[in-house]
Amino acid sequence: MKTRTWALAAVVAAAGLAASNVSATVYTVFDTVGAGGVTGSITTTGALGVLGSSAITDWNLTLSDGSSTFNLRGPLSGADSGLLNNSGTALTATATGLFFNFGSTAGSFLLFEAAPITGGNFWCVNDAASPCGSSFGASSSDELVRLSGTAVRQSFVGVTQIASVGSPPPPGGGIPEPATWTMMILGFGGLGALLRRRRRSAAAFT
Repeated sequence: MKTRTWALAAVVAAAGLAASNVSATVYTVFDTVGAGGVTGSITTTGALGVLGSSAITDWNLTLSDGSSTFNLRGPLSGADSGLLNNSGTALTATATGLFFNFGSTAGSFLLFEAAPITGGNFWCVNDAASPCGSSFGASSSDELVRLSGTAVRQSFVGVTQIASVGSPPPPGGGIPEPATWTMMILGFGGLGALLRRRRRSAAAFT
C-alpha cells in the first residue's frame, strides 16, 4: 500500500513539475540601441535553457531609431510581423530574463521583422557572423534597429541580458560584471561596519 502511495505521489509531483515548466512567461524588453531602442514584451512557452523560435509565442514591441517609432506585434497581439531565429545556443531563458551570447561565432541571430519580410522595419540581435550585422556593415556583435532605411546599432560583448521578468533590464540590456557586484557588496559591508562603529561610539558617551 505504501509503495502505491509513493508511486502516486511521484506521478502527481512529476505532472505538477511538467505543468509549471510550460506556463507562459512574459519578458519585458527595455533596450537602448544607439540613438533609439526597443521596448515592449516577448512571451515564451515558459521553457528554460536554450530557446528556439518555437518557444517564442508572442511579442509586442515598439522600435525607435531616435526620431520615429514602429510597432511589431506577434500572432496573439495583431500578427503584423514575423520572427526568424537562428540562435543555435545563443539565446537562453532563465526564470529572470532572456540572454543572448554576443560572443557566439556561429552566425546566430534573433530577428523580429515587419511582414512581409523585406528588410524594412526590424529588430535584430546578432553575433558578429550573423547576416543581420554583415548586411549593414557591422564589424562586431550588435543589436540593430532599422526603420524606413535608417539603421541604429549598439555593440555588446559576451552573454548579455536583453529582457527581464517583472522589471526592465538595465539600460542598454547589459548586466553588471562580477567586479561591479564585488564593489557593491564591499561598499554595503563598509557602510554596515561604519554604522556599527557609530553606535558603539554613541553608547560609550551616554
